[in-house]
Amino acid sequence: MLVLLALLLPALAAGRSAAEPPPAEQPAAPARPVHTWHVLQMNGKRAGHLHTVEVRTADRIVTESTMRLTIKRGNDAIELRIEGRTEETTGGAPIAMRTLQALGSAPVETLYTFEPDGVRIVTIANGQRSESRQPLPAGAWLTPAAAERAVAEALARGEKSITLRTIDPSLGLRPIVITRTVLERTSAEALGRTVPAVKWSVTVDAFPGVVSTEFVDDQGRPIRSETDLGGIKVVQVLADKDLALGPVDAPELLLSTMVTPTGALPDPRTVTSAVYRLSVAQGQMPDVPEGRGQTVQRIDERTVRVTVETGPNAPAPAGPPSEPRPEDCLGATQMLNHADPAVSTLLTQVKLDGLAPAARAESLRAFVHRYIRAKDLSVGFASASEVARTRIGDCTEHAVLLAALLRAAGTPARVVSGLIAVPGPAGKPIFGYHMWTEASIADAGAARWLPLDATLPANARFDATHIRLDASALTDDDSVNFMVKFAPLFNRLRIDVEHAK
Repeated sequence: MLVLLALLLPALAAGRSAAEPPPAEQPAAPARPVHTWHVLQMNGKRAGHLHTVEVRTADRIVTESTMRLTIKRGNDAIELRIEGRTEETTGGAPIAMRTLQALGSAPVETLYTFEPDGVRIVTIANGQRSESRQPLPAGAWLTPAAAERAVAEALARGEKSITLRTIDPSLGLRPIVITRTVLERTSAEALGRTVPAVKWSVTVDAFPGVVSTEFVDDQGRPIRSETDLGGIKVVQVLADKDLALGPVDAPELLLSTMVTPTGALPDPRTVTSAVYRLSVAQGQMPDVPEGRGQTVQRIDERTVRVTVETGPNAPAPAGPPSEPRPEDCLGATQMLNHADPAVSTLLTQVKLDGLAPAARAESLRAFVHRYIRAKDLSVGFASASEVARTRIGDCTEHAVLLAALLRAAGTPARVVSGLIAVPGPAGKPIFGYHMWTEASIADAGAARWLPLDATLPANARFDATHIRLDASALTDDDSVNFMVKFAPLFNRLRIDVEHAK
């Protein structure tokens, strides 16, 4: 589910709707809310809506947005809600920011208060409240309303390329760079009529390889935007309230992303060594990271060869320096809050005393597999705190609960997103996007990352059909979007099995 949600963020961050400002003759109108509605479509089906409210007073601008989506994974419909709120001065100074993500049954709310010497952050989830501080975002950046003004002014000057650095509540405190390249002046359909429009392409540095095409008015306000995310087409269309709140026809986004490989592949759970060619027909194949049991050779810009081996003698390359280190993988985060008693007390149910580090990790893996009783696709992306209470979830929930328990036991842990082979139609294996856990284990005086997949039964070995694509410590500013660089692979990835045994 994490990967599917990550697909949506590039389109929505680039195409965040801006409410129409009050008329010029009323610059100080008292708190008059202005509403903007957009319909969200995915693969031609109505998936939900985006609603933005802006309130301007004499000295402040408050902008609130709510995105609601319904998607299907197989036959299971999942409702997602993401809310954002920014408060800033009319001069563009940040005051406060809020985001709420309801991806499971328990929403996670984060409040940011900007102070002269930093940002105070309060997180509320599952009845738990935590507080921390971070430095102000580094470098020059614009608040959302100030960024909208800058875009409108650049359009008025006739600029053909507009690049600015701003923040988005749904992406945390990390500034993003948005580049808009004007393509032509044309027209677009909106609210049943044809209106003049500027057509431009939009890229966001946080989502490499993803390009949106937008039609906007002369102030840069979105009329229609289109983003092709690896064959999943996301469209945002200006609408009125009644149209935006109309019935949804949820698109199916799980089975459509499966990859049928070429070449012979035996029972996936028995594979201990395999060589795969991963390729795309057009564009560039993203770099695939090495890691425990996985080595990678780039063949050309569209193709990489990935070798996966399991067992004690599997290769253990260091992996890219961008991946989180053991010292970064011990703290409590929104997704991995091992300080929550609902999580930490689970350790009392597992016998760990006297076990070697690898055996301790395996005991926790087997426990998580048993503990999550309802193994289904009905959950979006739940935190470890939520899973500890509900005992429901799929691969993402198994991965986060195991990572949190490992950290609670003092073992650095991170999550890995990638691919796994599973039985498909007529028993032929197919690859689907997957998540598992890695634990940092001391072995003969040196630490190594041990892969652990809690979706597998207690006696099952980690197999060589796991192809790792990215790793994350699930910090509070990286809990959703760490897989977005692989979003363009959806419905474009080809997997050739060169060898498997």
